Amino acid sequence: MKPRTAAEQQIEMLRQMKEAKTKRKPPPPAAPPPAAPPPARPQGPGFELDEGPRQPKPKAKGPGLPLTKETWRRLRERQTATREFRTRRDMGEWAAALLLALPPGAYQLGDEAKTELLRKLAEWAEARGLRP
Repeated sequence: MKPRTAAEQQIEMLRQMKEAKTKRKPPPPAAPPPAAPPPARPQGPGFELDEGPRQPKPKAKGPGLPLTKETWRRLRERQTATREFRTRRDMGEWAAALLLALPPGAYQLGDEAKTELLRKLAEWAEARGLRP
C-alpha cells in the first residue's frame, strides 16, 4: 500500500468523523413553542392589568429577634428620625454588644431594678453629651 498524502489523511479523518456522527443518538426533540399569551383585559379605573397567575407577596421583613410590636415600632421610629444606623444588621450588632456588656442573668432583674439600670444608663449617656 502506498503512503497517503496529508490531504488524503485529512479527508479520511473527516470521513471517519462523519460516520461517527451518524452513529450518535439523535438530539432530543426541540421544546414546544410557548403558548400565545392570553389577551389583555381592558384596564379600567381602579383595576390592575392581570398578567398571569398571582404570585404570593413576600412577607415584610421584621426583626430577626422576636420583639414586641411596640418595641419594634419604637426602634423603627427612632431610626427614621435619627438615621443612626445604616442597616438593620448594624443596629442588631450594637444591641448585641450592649446586651453582652451586661452580666449573665441581668434580664432576670425585677421591674424596679430594670428601671434603675435603664435610668443609670440614660444618666451616664447624658453626662457624656448624649440625650434620649
